[in-house]
Amino acid sequence: MTIRILLLEDNNTDAQLIEVELRRAGLDCIVRRAVIRPDFEQALRELHPDIIIADHRLPQFSGIAALHLVREHAPDVPFILLTGSLDEETAVEYMKAGAADYVLKGRIARLGPAVQGALERHRAAERMKRQLREREQYFRSLIEQAMDIIAVLDGEGAIRYASPSVSAILGYAPEDLVGRAMLDLVHADDVGATLAVFAEGVATGKGGRFLELRFRHKDGTYRIVEAIGRYLLDDPVVRGVVINARDVTERRSLERQLLQAQKMEAVGRLAGGIAHDFNNVLTGIFGYVGLLLDGLPTLSPLRPDLEEIRKAADRAAGLTRQLLAFSRKQILNMRVLDLNELMTDLEGLLRRLLGEDIEVVTKLEPALGAVQADAGQLEQVVVNLAVNSRDAMPEGGRLTIATQNVELDELYAQEHIPVRPGRYVMLALTDTGSGCPPRQCPTCSSRSSRQRKPARAQGWGSRPCMGSSSRAVATSGATASWVREPLSKYTCHA
Repeated sequence: MTIRILLLEDNNTDAQLIEVELRRAGLDCIVRRAVIRPDFEQALRELHPDIIIADHRLPQFSGIAALHLVREHAPDVPFILLTGSLDEETAVEYMKAGAADYVLKGRIARLGPAVQGALERHRAAERMKRQLREREQYFRSLIEQAMDIIAVLDGEGAIRYASPSVSAILGYAPEDLVGRAMLDLVHADDVGATLAVFAEGVATGKGGRFLELRFRHKDGTYRIVEAIGRYLLDDPVVRGVVINARDVTERRSLERQLLQAQKMEAVGRLAGGIAHDFNNVLTGIFGYVGLLLDGLPTLSPLRPDLEEIRKAADRAAGLTRQLLAFSRKQILNMRVLDLNELMTDLEGLLRRLLGEDIEVVTKLEPALGAVQADAGQLEQVVVNLAVNSRDAMPEGGRLTIATQNVELDELYAQEHIPVRPGRYVMLALTDTGSGCPPRQCPTCSSRSSRQRKPARAQGWGSRPCMGSSSRAVATSGATASWVREPLSKYTCHA
């Protein structure tokens, strides 16, 4: 590789000796000579030298002025001072200004090794810079592609850096968070614990403690994150607190669902066991009542009492069926049903159940399609919903029962998994009772939306009603959905 050398020398003889010495050292080089400043500047621009050799004193220029010029326009190019005599103080000045080496003309044989050494050091420095850039790009790519949030805070808790993943998790652009206090994004209930952990870490310099807290998303909701900090305030490079935060919102939600499912499974097993044991007792009651009735005359005064015992046992059997339905151990009686006929039969019962203050209105489609379902479960769902409507309309109102043939398309199926597109029969119950406050409408299953006493809180929005209703309609391949219009009315679609 040919070395491009820029030589600043006013003495022709010295310039020739320098070129001879460089070639004698085995250097394959091109030497361009300059004497005055304009020539030096032009050569610096055009030649792009690999190394510069300069004399200390020139008639119209100086080595130190040339060095300052090189540091300004070509700071990475090695500079070697070559002079006849140089005091120690001047040599130190050159080295502080950035000279790679200096050689006395009386020891010009050292020029070749000095040039080779300066070039080797320059190449080594370039390799190190390149490796540092590659390493920096590597770690920057790791941080920018990480799913977790990586942030750097100062000692006061202000955000100095936030990784791009903050956009996906919290909705903010990273640059929007720089300069903001981290605690401004923390839920009010979590500020105390967060501040205590942060203050302890800043004071002791020790991190490693996981902290679970809620961060405010840009849309106003909160995400649950699990965070851990490294306190590097004394590190000369970082000078901050490095935070690694992971979004665990979905995981916590699944954990709560699993816990609830485990609780319901345990309760279901208990209910199923009680129902089976109770059925065994009822079997004996039905048997003995049947034997007594068979042995009594038709007009016996004891017969009405025994009939009442049988009716009470029938009601108890109904309770066991409900327990078995709750535990999902009931044997379903699936058959083809006409919902219009089923609702017409229930209408009289509902009128007596709801009382005179509530008007029951039916809107039944004449040419309604048939469905396959368990009639008992559907009746139970309608009765439960009707009772809830009565409680939600203490001053009276209207309960409307409607049936309709509907066609569900792909879009509806995508939004209501696991519904499949096709023809369906819809059963809708609508009341004119109180709805829910707007802030509660998105959380349909979180709690009952009815404003009733706790002892009667088994409404459309409560878990038991929604759960039993959904299971009942699911047996026929359909789903149940609840539509709430704030502070006006409430509709259940099956």
